[in-house]
Amino acid sequence: MVFPGTLLLTMTASAFQIFALAILASPIISELDLSRAQLGLIGSVNTAVGAVTAPATGRLTDRIGPRRAVSFVLGFSAAGMALMAFAPSMWWLFLATAVGGIAQGWGNPATNSLIATRVAPGRRGGVTGVKQSGVTLGVFLSGFALPGLEAAWDWRAASLAFAVAFTALAVAVHLTLGPDPDTSTGHPAPSGSALLHRRLDPFVVRLAVYALLMGTAGGAVGRFFPLYAEEALGFSLGTAGVLTAIGGLLGMAARVVVGRLAEARFTPTRLLSVLALVGASYCVLLAVVTESTRGLLFLA
Repeated sequence: MVFPGTLLLTMTASAFQIFALAILASPIISELDLSRAQLGLIGSVNTAVGAVTAPATGRLTDRIGPRRAVSFVLGFSAAGMALMAFAPSMWWLFLATAVGGIAQGWGNPATNSLIATRVAPGRRGGVTGVKQSGVTLGVFLSGFALPGLEAAWDWRAASLAFAVAFTALAVAVHLTLGPDPDTSTGHPAPSGSALLHRRLDPFVVRLAVYALLMGTAGGAVGRFFPLYAEEALGFSLGTAGVLTAIGGLLGMAARVVVGRLAEARFTPTRLLSVLALVGASYCVLLAVVTESTRGLLFLA
């Protein structure tokens, strides 16, 4: 079975840059003289590149195998954070987030393929839950570690520290993760063009729309959550980081629990309905909080 730590940390690294941008927004805006709209656009490049490249990186994963794909994901994550650390301007940040976006789009295809080839059916839901908690581990680490690193050094050194960590992780995973098992069936795989022209199952279309709506709401709100806590509600960067870290820590637990529930107890559609209501409640709390009731932000 795949060591869950490999899956967990790969997902952490793949999505980390977008959380780092949110936590470090205030010093980045100050040093590079960016507007809030420009910061939002920079973050959008990350997710847009991930969305556009994910189909191609998914097919590439089938060709090169999940072991190499995971190593590439970590490599792109490290490169994106390194470019961010040395960014002299907004345009350099665009390049950094584009490179990081490849990692974000590739994270799920690479780790899902690793699970499919090395984890037996019946355990995949639980392992996937652990794996997906890596994204929220990234939320926790960014909120917990980056404010302290920024205070001790600066935002560039904080970014570079994680670039070095992801580079070391990429090397370690490549050296320690065994060769991919032979999963060939003797039948040629359908080409990319054939897959694109194949009619998608209506449920897949509905699931994609659901994911788009949840991602749009969660991404738009979450990307500015720390900056909102600082500028509108008067929290320090450290406290805004703690608020983010709390959400990440609880999110880790929720992803593991939901993965197991999806495997054994509840239908996915029922769980998705509940999760949508939870997301709506979060947005309502953010809409009503004021400086005098800013304690509600902890509940949110």
